[in-house]
Amino acid sequence: MFSTGRRRIAWLLASTLLVACGGTPAKVEEPRASASAKDDEVDPDEFAITDEDDREVAGEEEPAEEKTADEEPSADEVVAEAEEAAAPPPKAKPKKQAKKQKKVVEPEPEEVAAADEEEDEPVEERPAKPERERVNRRSQNRRREEAGIGSGREDREARMARDERARAKARGGRGREEEDAEERAEREEAEAEAKAARAEKAREAKQARAAKARAAKEAKAEKLRAAKAAKAEKLRAAKEAKAEKLRAAKEAKAENARKAQEARAAKANEDEDVADEEDTEDEDEAPPKKVAKASKKEVDENLIEMEGDDEEDEEDDEESSTRVASVEDDPLAAGPPVRDEEPEPVAAPKASPINDRPLTVAAKQLEVHGGLGLQTLTLPGAMAGTTVSSTSEALALGVAYGIGKNAEVGADYRLSINPGTVKGPLAFHVAYAAKHSAKIDVAIAANLGFDFFETANAVTMTTTTTTKASLQLGAWARYRATPKVSIFTGLPALPSAATSLSNQSLALPPFGYQVQIGLNNAGATAIEVPIGIGLQVKPNIYAFASLDFAHIRLANTQTALIFADFIPLALGAFYTHDKLDIGVQLADDLKQGADYLRLETVLRYSVK
Repeated sequence: MFSTGRRRIAWLLASTLLVACGGTPAKVEEPRASASAKDDEVDPDEFAITDEDDREVAGEEEPAEEKTADEEPSADEVVAEAEEAAAPPPKAKPKKQAKKQKKVVEPEPEEVAAADEEEDEPVEERPAKPERERVNRRSQNRRREEAGIGSGREDREARMARDERARAKARGGRGREEEDAEERAEREEAEAEAKAARAEKAREAKQARAAKARAAKEAKAEKLRAAKAAKAEKLRAAKEAKAEKLRAAKEAKAENARKAQEARAAKANEDEDVADEEDTEDEDEAPPKKVAKASKKEVDENLIEMEGDDEEDEEDDEESSTRVASVEDDPLAAGPPVRDEEPEPVAAPKASPINDRPLTVAAKQLEVHGGLGLQTLTLPGAMAGTTVSSTSEALALGVAYGIGKNAEVGADYRLSINPGTVKGPLAFHVAYAAKHSAKIDVAIAANLGFDFFETANAVTMTTTTTTKASLQLGAWARYRATPKVSIFTGLPALPSAATSLSNQSLALPPFGYQVQIGLNNAGATAIEVPIGIGLQVKPNIYAFASLDFAHIRLANTQTALIFADFIPLALGAFYTHDKLDIGVQLADDLKQGADYLRLETVLRYSVK
């Protein structure tokens, strides 16, 4: 390619020749100026590029043109121009690409738009200037060269460089936009990756915390299980130690009793030997009886002591209540035999005291009981101020049987002797021993009773029989305040009896049941509050006293309170001999004195 200087020379020569020949200068393309070229002082038309320049660039020959005499340049000018044309064009300094910075100064949008429009719009053809203007420009260029300002070629090159810089700047602006977009995309991608990394780290931390909490929870549960197991093991060991201690104490106690018995037997043998040596043949028979009697007394005392200890054990107490001691059952009950003689039999020990017996009959044990009763009742007469007294005698019969270890069933019937027309009441009961210990005995009992009454009709002169039914519920409870004194409610191991269901008067204690519910024929429904005190005077003598503190009306009766309305009191005593209990009971309403009382004798026998 030809340099810009050569094209300028060619253009000047061509223009001169064309004007000399009388032709019109060819249209030239207006060079595009960049936004920065607007500030240049050199006229942009001065360096317009013609068609000849384009042909020179393309390698085509220029058409020969004639010069006029006036317009022909001087020899010096031609030589200077030839030298300029021969001289190599100055090398343009390569532009140094600006280093990429984080913040790039982008060109103004107006400059970029103007540069794009200049690049896109076609170059318009402009008419040639008059030759005079061209000569003036050449003169101006020479003056500029003489002044050291620079040739027009250099200005054109500078302008073209500025244009190139503007275009490069525009292109660089667009490139920087893309780079900025790429950088933004990279930053967003980096931020997304950082965010994902943070999320992953948070998830891992959360999983670590969950694993740590799970491990802590499992450790805590394991610790609780270990503590529970240790506690259970400790309780089991303590229980075993306690049981072992009780067994050892029991064995030691039995061993001490055996040693004491052996010592007493040895002493009795020594006494017998001394008696044999000193006494006569007739007197020799007395010591064995004495020894046997003494031994029997000791055995009785030992049995009583053992029975008191067995109260702490329910099973032992049950067995002691059914046990019948004899010489065959307990060899120690008899004294040591006389040499060469048979020992005398010893009477069986007495049954256990009533205060120590269970509230229900022992398992598979049958007992029968009965009594003869005398009752006096005074009621207001038909006329005001009059009273009617009646006396009746009745025979009471009953039976009870132990079922299992703690339950009993039974039936009772009262048969009237005087007047003989009275029949009943009839009752069936069931009881269950809920607790039996050295201090407290509790049993739950229920009774279904029927009573029969004859009513005379004065008009028809006939009598009709009315039957009443009642359900009675109660608790038999006994608390031993001392080994001999107890407080009870209900039946304290005494024989049961049927209770009258008559509404004419309030029943007298002792009461076996606290709640009475009338089932038909306007039967009374009420609550009783009986409390009694028992005293074991001796192992075979038992006494008691019972008070009814209140009779609370629920239906078909009246409410009565102790001291205000009545004072129902019952006193009784029982004597025990072997399997037989004999007793007497007196019940009276102290408020009425002798007008309302009941006296009866009671007998109970254990069949087996």
